Amino acid sequence: MRKPARWKKEAVTLTYVLGDVHGRADRFRAMLDRIRFTGQDTLYLLGDMIDRNPDGIELLQQVRKTENMQMILGNHEHMMLQALAEPTRPLFGRNEKRDLWYYNGGEVTHRAFRSLEKTEQRALLDWLAGLPLNLELNCAGRDWLLVHGSPAASFPTRGHAYPDETSYAVWERLDPFTENDFPELTILCGHTPTVYFRAANPMEIVRNGNVICLDCGCAFPQRVGGRLACLCLETDEVFYTD
Repeated sequence: MRKPARWKKEAVTLTYVLGDVHGRADRFRAMLDRIRFTGQDTLYLLGDMIDRNPDGIELLQQVRKTENMQMILGNHEHMMLQALAEPTRPLFGRNEKRDLWYYNGGEVTHRAFRSLEKTEQRALLDWLAGLPLNLELNCAGRDWLLVHGSPAASFPTRGHAYPDETSYAVWERLDPFTENDFPELTILCGHTPTVYFRAANPMEIVRNGNVICLDCGCAFPQRVGGRLACLCLETDEVFYTD
C-alpha cells in the first residue's frame, strides 16, 4: 500500500521573523523544519542569538553565512562586543564589561568564541559590529519596523537614561501597552519575555495596538514555558517550538 505523500510547501516566497534564540540550536533547527524554510524564503532575527545556552557562536556563524537570513543587534551581542573590545585591566585583572556579560549568561559564549581561529574571531566581531539596530520592511501591504528592544529613532526624546542610541535600542524595553512614536508602523520586538506582559504557560506572542512581542522565553527551561516563536509576515501565522 502506497504511503501518503508528505505535504509540501507551495513554491512561494515567504518572510519570517524570529524571536530571541539564546544559544538553543536545537530549537532553532526545529523551527526551520516547522516552517519548512527554503532558499527562496527570508528569515529576520531580532537579536540575542547568544548566551545562556551553549550554541550561540555556532548559530551566529550559521546566520552570518546564510544569504537569506538577516539579523539585527541584540543587547547580548552588544555586551559581547563591548566585553571583547575592553582589555583586561591590570589591577586585579578585572574587566567590568566582561563581568556584566558573564552575569547575563555570556561565559558559555565566550568559551566557544575562544575556540575559533583568530581570523574567524575577527570576521565574526566585524560582522556583529556592522549589524543594524532596526530594520524597516514593506511586506504583505504593511510597513514593519523590526527592533530588538526599542526603535532607535526614539532615542532623542526617550533615551535620557542611556549614554547612546545603540544602548537605548538594544536595552530599552518597548511596552506594547504604552503609546509609542510610530503608530503608522507595525513594530516587531524581542528582548522582553512575553510572560512579563501577559501570563501564559507556555509563553505566547503578545499583540497590542501596533506592537507584536516575539520573545517567548526560548532561553528558559520548558518547565517555565519557554519556547521559540516565529511569525510569517505574509500569512500572519505564528509558529512555536513546543
